Amino acid sequence: GHGTHCASTIGGTEYGISKKTTIVAVQVLSCGGSGSRSGVIAGIQWAVADSQKPSRGGKPAVLSMSLGGGGSGAYDDVIEWAFEQGVVTVVAAGNSNADACNYSPASTLLAITVGSTTSSDSKSGFSNWGSCVDIHAPGSSVTAAWSTGDGATRTISGTSMACPHVAGVVSQIRADYPLLTPGEVADAVVCLSTPNKLSGLPGSSTVNKLLFNGFEQDSDGCLAARSPDPPSPPPTTPMPLPPPPPPPSPP
Repeated sequence: GHGTHCASTIGGTEYGISKKTTIVAVQVLSCGGSGSRSGVIAGIQWAVADSQKPSRGGKPAVLSMSLGGGGSGAYDDVIEWAFEQGVVTVVAAGNSNADACNYSPASTLLAITVGSTTSSDSKSGFSNWGSCVDIHAPGSSVTAAWSTGDGATRTISGTSMACPHVAGVVSQIRADYPLLTPGEVADAVVCLSTPNKLSGLPGSSTVNKLLFNGFEQDSDGCLAARSPDPPSPPPTTPMPLPPPPPPPSPP
């Protein structure tokens, strides 16, 4: 149910942000939500390798990780490796109303760490905060698909729900700007966000940035400034003129 909900927020036909996204489910936890760091790391490695298969057509990828636990550097190396392979990783900040830097993978530098907000643009009471949070997105009372049947939905809350909102926007950007590096994509998502609209953020270390899904407008040039120049079109050879018609036959 949890994974179905997150996946449908990213790319579901009804609730998805990026409806043309190809969803690849990688189960790294039990149905009860338990698991090991080594199992999660193996899942990341598998997902990155899968994204590089010829059958994927060279399309850029994003990992969405609505999971977490106590502070550990265990995920840092594998997320850095994914970054070097061209894959963007988006992670949930955590639901302890505490400093996200004390949780993992929320504290990983090369991941986009997502805090949660309410429909009134305030920090969700449960959402982690602090300097490790890169951006916020809706995570309170989010409705999306559920696994109990075709057409089933459920409304739930958590930074797990905020994370796939950002992953969906990242997926859209990667589809439209496939040459951007993971770092450029992360910078663009933050650049496109709406600043200084959130209330209830503790202290000054937590960014006041709310996800914005209007990158097509790009009024601030967040993507244009990072987009490589398009390749020059190949030279064209003029089509040869047809031969002149034969002279008319004598009468």
